Amino acid sequence: MGVLPATDVDELFTAGFLRATDEFWTDQDPVHRPLNELTSSDSQKDASWLVRAKDSVVAAGGVVRQQASHVANKLSVAVVGNKTLVAAATNRVLEDYLPALRVQVAKKLNESVQTTGAALRDEAFLRKLFGAVYDCLPKPVRRFVQEGAFIEFCLKHRRKLLH
Repeated sequence: MGVLPATDVDELFTAGFLRATDEFWTDQDPVHRPLNELTSSDSQKDASWLVRAKDSVVAAGGVVRQQASHVANKLSVAVVGNKTLVAAATNRVLEDYLPALRVQVAKKLNESVQTTGAALRDEAFLRKLFGAVYDCLPKPVRRFVQEGAFIEFCLKHRRKLLH
């Protein structure tokens, strides 16, 4: 690899980029020797401390992951349970409110009938309505009857068509 300071060699060895069987030599000692002879007892202590710290972090991460999974499962169960409770509560409230709902529905239905009656007296609305009906006629009928003539016929006979 070339010339490396001893601290870099220790760091690369600790990180696993260099192996104990890799060889080194120095300018003072040109004999090739395995790297495990280069590391001092201090760097081995540092390396073992680093390995222990790394293992501790990995173990802590596993515990955190396991706890997070446990909390997520509890939340999931609570949400599903709450949906059921909310649905049941909603049904109870609406069942208790049924008499008032009947009044509101009848009121809206009555308004709708009045609005429909007013619309049936509105010629512009009726022209649109009869134009839409014309589009639904069978093709052979539309070939012989023009849309305008159809609408005028329907307006003339609206009482028979709408009552």
